Amino acid sequence: MRGFGASLIFDRSGAPNAVYYDLESLKLARYSDAKWNISTVEPLPNFGAWAWKQFRTSTALDSKGNLHIVFESRKGLEHVWWDGNEWKSRMLIVPVGVTFFDSTMCMDKDDNIYIAYKDSTDGTLKLLVGKYAPAASTTDAAVSQSPK
Repeated sequence: MRGFGASLIFDRSGAPNAVYYDLESLKLARYSDAKWNISTVEPLPNFGAWAWKQFRTSTALDSKGNLHIVFESRKGLEHVWWDGNEWKSRMLIVPVGVTFFDSTMCMDKDDNIYIAYKDSTDGTLKLLVGKYAPAASTTDAAVSQSPK
């Protein structure tokens, strides 16, 4: 498998899950039955000749074992999650010019989401904090920005 901006997480059964970019999409590779099963999480706008080298992904599991991914693209900083049936998504921050958020994410035992990122306007570290609600629509599963 070829890819860039990868992150790795082990699911509840101990199987590795790799999230990464190819030149056209965000991919998920799950290892099971002695092989990698690769699927597209989300198609993405063209990265151009260089941008994919800078973008990053970050992964976490919620209390039900569902995968959450925070990732960057030319669209901005986005949170996608598997709800048990399908991928859901929410745009967190729209970029200003060429932006790299250098983001990372974690979740606590109560499914609170913490996303740290670099603010491209002033270079400061910011924190988004929110509550994941499994039955929520994409508009309800929001995270909010903490004060500076």
